[in-house]
Amino acid sequence: MKLGFDLAVLVIREPVAPPVHPAAGLDGRSGQDESAERFAEKRAATAVRGHPDEVVDRQSTCKPIVTAVFVQCRVIARGKGTKYPAMGTGRREPDARQDRPLHGYALHRSKSGLMRDPRVDKLAQVLVSYSVAVKRDDVVRIVGSVTAVPLIRALYREVVIAGGHPVLRILDDECTDIFFEHAGPRQLAYSNPLNVHEIKNVDCSIGIWANDNTRSMTRVPPEKQAAVSKARRRFMDVFMKRAAMKGKAKLRWSGTQFPCHSSAQDAEMSLLQYEDFVYGAGLLACKNPAAEWRKVSARQKRVCDVLNRAREVHIKTPQGTDIRFGVKGRRWMNCDGHENFPDGEVFTGPIEASAEGEVRFSFPAVYRGQEVLDVRLRLKAGKVVEAAASKGEAFLIQMLDQDKGARFVGELALGTNYSIRQFTRNTLFDEKIGGTFHMAVGAGYPETGSRNKSSLHWDMVCDLRQGGVVEADGKVISRNGRFLRSDWPGPAGR
Repeated sequence: MKLGFDLAVLVIREPVAPPVHPAAGLDGRSGQDESAERFAEKRAATAVRGHPDEVVDRQSTCKPIVTAVFVQCRVIARGKGTKYPAMGTGRREPDARQDRPLHGYALHRSKSGLMRDPRVDKLAQVLVSYSVAVKRDDVVRIVGSVTAVPLIRALYREVVIAGGHPVLRILDDECTDIFFEHAGPRQLAYSNPLNVHEIKNVDCSIGIWANDNTRSMTRVPPEKQAAVSKARRRFMDVFMKRAAMKGKAKLRWSGTQFPCHSSAQDAEMSLLQYEDFVYGAGLLACKNPAAEWRKVSARQKRVCDVLNRAREVHIKTPQGTDIRFGVKGRRWMNCDGHENFPDGEVFTGPIEASAEGEVRFSFPAVYRGQEVLDVRLRLKAGKVVEAAASKGEAFLIQMLDQDKGARFVGELALGTNYSIRQFTRNTLFDEKIGGTFHMAVGAGYPETGSRNKSSLHWDMVCDLRQGGVVEADGKVISRNGRFLRSDWPGPAGR
């Protein structure tokens, strides 16, 4: 399960005065009286009313104006009595399908006049009302980058409506870059007591993953990243401890992805395709997504019930994985849209000294934007004793050596979300792929019974869909990535 917080440098965004525009506003007033966003939109309103694809070629002007032109053309294209004109014609023609939604969903107009995807609002509603279940007077920490502002605003709105007290923590990718470029050893090793105090006292925490550049950390020296990770140990220990508590003391948390260009590019999709992928995996197209996740929960509970009685789990693949985990007395967790969204896995913390064998991970292991290829681990008495990779091996070793717990297994999990079928270089989705298993080196979740502590929690995914077998106490429960019982999770319509 992916942890619901970001290790990036924390900054609070202050209001910025509108820029001075070189020309007067289009309504005769000075451009200085307008926000940059509104200025761009007005410029767009006077631009050629052509097809969006035609506008994309006009990127010689500034980015905000190009973006606004694109939005205006999308609005024009679905306006009353219109349809998308042929490329380059700029004409508007009658169309009986007057209220056809754009890409399957009708867009809503925000106060700025620009359009927003209603699925963002629906995601916020599900996260607040179902995933963390905000109650009156709950203090709710919302953490995300400036890239995710539309979702941050939607979450803020839903928390207020629910009677909670939202606390915003806005991250900036460029500040993170500055930090790693200029920070000295003492700064890299600094543990911020304010962050620890905050996580001790909030009732809920919602983390949003969205970066302008998912590869910005690629050239940061591994030793710097290890130092920052080690400095987060106190924060992480408190986070894990509170997440395992019950009653009022429990930290209710969730992490989600906001669709953005960088993540779409990693997944080798267009942004529109990636949006459909992300929201589809979260079942947001359903009338009542929370009800659908409760159905998922019922199926996954049956898997947990069987595994909670098991002593050992044995996983084999023709590609070279052959590994055993002791799980007697450990609790299997049913991940049904609460801590991660979207979700779809069952996991536990195996007995610390139990893992024996070798595992060869099918997909690149991605951690903080670093991509490590063809990871191979050999474990003895629960500890990684050999580690190799065809790319990024030095980074892999550096992460495993950052503290005593980093070479032990903190998590063993089976992916159960069969609507996720492809690798996207995003752990939130990749570890949930139906027909996979993943293993995390480093910190375990105390609620499973795990006692392993570390600054590291790195999930790595192995595909079972090509000959993989999972056994519980010698009995096969999954073959070729499919559970053998029909009342367990599986592909739609099987």
